[in-house]
Amino acid sequence: MSDSTSTVPAPLRSCANTLPSSSPHSRATRVPSRPPTHDSAPTCPFPRELFRFQRRASFRVRPLVRTPPLTRFQHPQHPTRTVELRVLDVSIGGVALFLPADVPPLAPGTRIPSVLVDLDAETRFHTVLRVAHVTGMNDADKGVRIGCEMESMNGESLRSLQRFIDQTQKQRRMMALDE
Repeated sequence: MSDSTSTVPAPLRSCANTLPSSSPHSRATRVPSRPPTHDSAPTCPFPRELFRFQRRASFRVRPLVRTPPLTRFQHPQHPTRTVELRVLDVSIGGVALFLPADVPPLAPGTRIPSVLVDLDAETRFHTVLRVAHVTGMNDADKGVRIGCEMESMNGESLRSLQRFIDQTQKQRRMMALDE
């Protein structure tokens, strides 16, 4: 093997023939490929362009500020304490809540039964929440953001939530047009 091709790492030799001749790695196309082995995974250079797609299955909206939507529930670790948390954003599958520093923390994986979600005058329903993640906010001393998955929602609650999301999107678009 010549000196110019011996610098190509062995794992790349199996991918070398797949590169276009205009590739900056076209020098590697002159390297004969090795037969694949069962103990190694194929490796190739990174693509020149990457695309980022939304990872969520449903659209998320931030409620309008007029009257902040709230959730009410008994704290799982302190059953005698009723907690009222502000809704930061909501989607058909989950909700982000603001947990103030003066409320006992909720760990990821915590199941919160019988949660009243009160988004507006027409959108109120009960659900079960499961804490998916806890994220610090700009000023972590004042509270954290908890992302929760909604479980056990009936059809009426789902329709009500979808109507709220649609109406919020429409109102935001109308507000943007007025500016």
